[in-house]
Amino acid sequence: MRTGLRLYIYKGVPAWAAKEIKRTMPLLKNVVEVSHWLPVRLVPAPTVSVIEDQQCGFGVFVAFGDERPQICLAGNLRGYMKDYNLDRRDVAWWIVENLVHELVHYEQWRDGRVGSHRGVDRRVRKIMLGLGMVPAEYIRKDAK
Repeated sequence: MRTGLRLYIYKGVPAWAAKEIKRTMPLLKNVVEVSHWLPVRLVPAPTVSVIEDQQCGFGVFVAFGDERPQICLAGNLRGYMKDYNLDRRDVAWWIVENLVHELVHYEQWRDGRVGSHRGVDRRVRKIMLGLGMVPAEYIRKDAK
């Protein structure tokens, strides 16, 4: 059985966002053990949602029952650039941070733990700092 992260970039995702995710994916393989075939879908939308719980966000980890797990990320955050006075670099890092966040939810699922947000942000910061990436919240503060 094949394992690992597999990136799918959908038409309409800004090239600069796709470039940052492509650059980051190989680095994540060395930090997060992915013991399943895990598609990561970067879609040209400002948000993504799970129909069952009717919630929207910038990313979602999905694994219903025995269905294959997957991650879906919002890849078109141009509106946020204008609303929050962010540049491409800020938003690209924000997308990466969302990917790492969803990978932490994958870890919970993989290890048979109940999916929750408890401790997720701490793990996200640890992964990003370990990779030499500054979490997006610090970049946003510096951008002002």
